[in-house]
Amino acid sequence: MTVSPPPVPPGKSPFHVRGSTYLGVRSYIDEQIPGGLPAVLAHVPDEAVRAFASQVFLPVAMYDVLPLRPITEATALAEGMSYEESVRGRARIVAQRDIRGLYKLFFKAVSPATAAERLQRASLRYFDFGELEILEKGAKRTLLVQKGMPRFLWPWYLPMIEGYTAVVLSIAGARNPTTRVEPPRRDGEREGLETVSLRIELAWS
Repeated sequence: MTVSPPPVPPGKSPFHVRGSTYLGVRSYIDEQIPGGLPAVLAHVPDEAVRAFASQVFLPVAMYDVLPLRPITEATALAEGMSYEESVRGRARIVAQRDIRGLYKLFFKAVSPATAAERLQRASLRYFDFGELEILEKGAKRTLLVQKGMPRFLWPWYLPMIEGYTAVVLSIAGARNPTTRVEPPRRDGEREGLETVSLRIELAWS
């Protein structure tokens, strides 16, 4: 695996995420990776990405989301893990933290189907782009579509949503939760950057 340079300089894309997401990655790096952030940034060839990752992030401020991919790719390299498993495992940690804190009441005492539906609103708290729409909702299955996702970010988004939803559905009482995401389909562009739609099927027993 190599670290992917973002398609525009860090801080210049129209897609943003709350600083709490970067703070979560930084906290994980500090706690889990020998050598901390410098050990991760040693895998990043882009000086602008290194500078972006080294800044002070504020939890509720919004930051360019595209550098998240090279930063997390470098994290996986420092861990000696596949990218998918690295992101998936960190997403599980974030979901457990959110359900104990920010979303304690949001997901409390609800069915798996309702928990899947509430993921739609939860996503709006993190990103300032895209739309998560519920297409079908059943007792054992929910079908959603994520629209307006920057194509560059989808390799991160897929394992992230797998790890996060598995925890949320399990806490809501779902057994054997699975996430299936269809290949991305182009749905437009913003400021010259291609966006895609992803159909996401959540199922459980």
